[in-house]
Amino acid sequence: MPTKHAESAAEKIARLREAVGQSRNEMHLAEAELAKQMAEANAFEEIVAARLEPLSNELTSIENEVMLYHEQLERQQNRCLYDEGYPSIDEQIRNANVVTQQLVPSQLISTTETDKKQLRRVYHRLARRYHPDLAGREFDEVQLNDRMSLLNEAYSAGSVIEMM
Repeated sequence: MPTKHAESAAEKIARLREAVGQSRNEMHLAEAELAKQMAEANAFEEIVAARLEPLSNELTSIENEVMLYHEQLERQQNRCLYDEGYPSIDEQIRNANVVTQQLVPSQLISTTETDKKQLRRVYHRLARRYHPDLAGREFDEVQLNDRMSLLNEAYSAGSVIEMM
């Protein structure tokens, strides 16, 4: 019987060097393919960015227009709830922030009679809208009770902003 020829160390090293060389060639080919795909991806990203930029600008313009319409709607709603010339809630918040920064803490406590009347007037309008006994069947009674309790808390605190 013929005996199997045992691989010598030199043959083993030569075989392994050949495998390493072949692996290096495969790696270089894969790196070249990767570089090509990355270049294609970058080119695609540039095309997408060029096409999306005008759409993004248009979307920003539309969003700004929607914000303006929202502000107009809010002003219209405020005109329905408040007397003419009464500042909107946003204006009240801005004014309160400015005034609060300028006042001494003892000055913050006092409220004028006009503010109390206006608070009462807003409370009554909202109470007519959300009181469970006076409101129509638009809302569930539980929701109306919750809204009314929140409205009462805000009125007790003297906050038009919380009532809204």
